[in-house]
Amino acid sequence: MAPMKPSTNHSHPQRPSSRHILLAGAALGTALTFGGAAAATGVASAGAATSTNTPTAAQCAKAATVIARVHAREAKVNARISKAEAREAKAKAAGKAKVAARIEKRIDRVKKLEARVAARISKVESRCGSASTGSTTAAT
Repeated sequence: MAPMKPSTNHSHPQRPSSRHILLAGAALGTALTFGGAAAATGVASAGAATSTNTPTAAQCAKAATVIARVHAREAKVNARISKAEAREAKAKAAGKAKVAARIEKRIDRVKKLEARVAARISKVESRCGSASTGSTTAAT
């Protein structure tokens, strides 16, 4: 079998597509948020004596670091979204409605995911208080 030639349509065939990077960033943000939120809300605490299910200081400290990482990833995802919106506008201007519709669908999906992540972060912050809003503050 002959070796495959790099595609002439792409200037960097080894580089992942923007779609993959956008979705990977959203998935990473979700995984970090849901993992930290479960720890911060005390969902898995088996021996909780109180019925309020209050998170411990260690859980809130962990949630604070996770939230800081999510905010960092969110900034990168927002940069990718703006690039995707520019590609969508370019596709619409070129009369490529199907391409523009696919890009718009991906952008909407990521924005919905961001809304869910933001809701989860606010829920964690309301349970842990203001200690989880800063990246360098640690609850003692």
